[in-house]
Order: sequence, then structure tokens, then C-alpha cells
Amino acid sequence: MPFVTQGKTNLKYILIVVVLATIVGGGVLGYQYWWVTKKEVPLQEVKAPEKVVKDTGISEYQWACGSLHTHIMIFEDEKQNIKSLEEVINASKKLGFKFIMQSEKGPAYNVDSPGWKNMIKECDKNISKDFVCLSGQENCSKGHFVIIESKNYIPETLDAPEVFEEAHKQGSIIIVAHPFYKEDISDIYNYSRWDILDWEAMEVLNGVIDQESNEKALKKIYELWNKGIKKSLTGGADFKNHKAYTDILLDPEEVEDNLKTGYTCLYLKELNKGNIINAIKDGRGYASSGPQINEFSINNAMIGQIVSAKKGDSLLIKIDVKAGLKIKAIQINNNSNILKKFNPATTEFATDLSIFAEKPGWYNLEIYSEDGRAFTNAIWLEIKK
Repeated sequence: MPFVTQGKTNLKYILIVVVLATIVGGGVLGYQYWWVTKKEVPLQEVKAPEKVVKDTGISEYQWACGSLHTHIMIFEDEKQNIKSLEEVINASKKLGFKFIMQSEKGPAYNVDSPGWKNMIKECDKNISKDFVCLSGQENCSKGHFVIIESKNYIPETLDAPEVFEEAHKQGSIIIVAHPFYKEDISDIYNYSRWDILDWEAMEVLNGVIDQESNEKALKKIYELWNKGIKKSLTGGADFKNHKAYTDILLDPEEVEDNLKTGYTCLYLKELNKGNIINAIKDGRGYASSGPQINEFSINNAMIGQIVSAKKGDSLLIKIDVKAGLKIKAIQINNNSNILKKFNPATTEFATDLSIFAEKPGWYNLEIYSEDGRAFTNAIWLEIKK
């Protein structure tokens, strides 16, 4: 039976070896696990660093549109009809306007009438975070001048330079209204005097006058820009049988949230009087009768701003526009010359393109659609040495 005894002995030794190996192996593995966990963080506990967002306290800029030339008075068949301010504001809101400029004139609004101060008072009541009513007058002293936020009536017996001086004393700004319409300022002051007259903006898209007069005003702005004179362009509904205030357009189903008349869009951080006035002065906007401009920028400089570059540097132009009906043409101008033209025949158009900085000056955008036209203020290019 030695074979059996030897087998039992061998089996005992084998079992002892297995137990010892298990103990040693477990210790080694335990030590390795301790060493690894001591040196490394388990994967499931590793978190990506949180993105740090600094609160700058600056809201995003947004577009707000409205008429900077509006009247309560409506002239029909040479008869003066008075609509209430509430009617005009309601009509403006249904058109999508966020602000209006009540630029009254005539016998109902003068220095001796109660209508002047009542108009200002009622306008001030219609100011909220969603809508702003600016007040002032359309002074018809040798030209038509929309004076924004003039608290004291300026007599129409004064010459234009005197009107402007008085307006600025009150902290007001001046828009030269429809300057090439009939007997307006273009017939009174020759071109050499435009450069020295102290005004902030010119109306290049008036909702009621002939298109030829609007085009002459736009050309005049371009001439001034070519001389480095940074005047702004605007648009306004005006009045006189204008469709903005007919019964049809008071019906929201007819309006369909589309702006139907001459107006101005401004790039604002917040909707209030001060921001609107500053945006007009800075040229931070565009005039339109239909097309909407979501973006026109050069190297991230927006309308009304300055972009600096060295000669030969690449400039990135971004365009994003839309209209209610088909866009017939989009034109980029550089110092009155056509830089690039597109004919999309669609209701929306967006593109990026690169050009090279050559000489200082200005760029702007013109849009022509089946439902209107739009013209931006300038983006100015400075050439660094």
C-alpha cells in the first residue's frame, strides 16, 4: 500500500503549497491595489473642469425697429384730420415697431398751443420696456427738420443754422427730413453748405415721397461719407394718406407681422430713449421699407463701428438678410463703388466672403426685394501703419 500512503502524503503537500501560494498571491495583489489606489484617482471620480463664465453685466444687443418721423395729424384731401396718439401707437405696434418719434407741426402744435405740451406728456406715458414714444417737432423753417426730444418749441421763423443751434442747446438731435422733396432744404442750401450744417442724420427712406427724392438723399449721404463726414441715415413713415395708418393695416391679419412702411432699425443693448438717440448718432442701424438685416459685419465690427487693419490684411464680411418676398439684389458698397453684388431670388440669404484691406473708407449694404429696399449705415475701415 505504499503507493496509497505516498499519494496521501503528496496530496497533503500539494494542499499546503496551494494555500501558501494563495496567501502570498493575495498579499501581492493587495499590495498592488493599495499602491495603485494610492497613486491614481479612480476613473469614475475624474470630472471635467467646469467652464468658467464671467458675468459681464452686458446684455446682448438686439435689433429694434420703428419710425423716426411720425405724425398724429393725417392730411386727406387738404383737410387736417387728427388721430389719437393711442391709435397711432397701436397701429405702429401691429406693424412690429418698438418705437416711434412723434414729430408734430402745424397750427395744432406751436409755442402758444396746449397741444405741444400735451403731446409730450402723452408720449411720455407710452414708454415701457417693450415700446418707446419719443417726442419733438418737425420744424419747417427753410427745410424740414425732425428734432428729437425737444422740450421747448423752436419757432419756425429761424434760419436752419439757428434752428440747429437751439435744438442742440436743448440736448436734441436733428434728422434732415426728405431733403430733396419739392422746396425742401436741397433747394435752399447749395451743396457747399451741407458740410457745415450741424445735424446728426438724414432721412433717405421716407414712406410717402417719390423714390427719386429718396435716392438723391442716399446719394448725398454717400458723398458726405466719401469726405469722411460721419452723418447717419434713417427712415420714417411720415404721414399724408400713408398706408401705415389706414384701417386695413390696423387689422393684424393683414399686417402679418411684416413692416410695411419707411422705418429705421437700430442695434440696441436696451430699449430706452438714451440708447435710441445714441444709436442714431453713432449710425448703428439701417433704413428699410421691407427687408430685414440680421447681420452685416466686417471682422466682427457691426454697422456704425470702426474696423482697424493693416493694408493687405484679410477682412471677413458676414451677411445675413431676409425679406417677406424674394430678394432681387444685394449690393456691398465700398466708398460709393460696388464691391460685390448678389441676385439670390430667395427670401433669405446668408454668406461670408473675404476681401483685402486696401484703403481707408466705408462699406455698407443695399438690399432690393419685391417688398421694399434697405440701406445700412457705414462700417468704417481704418488702415494701420
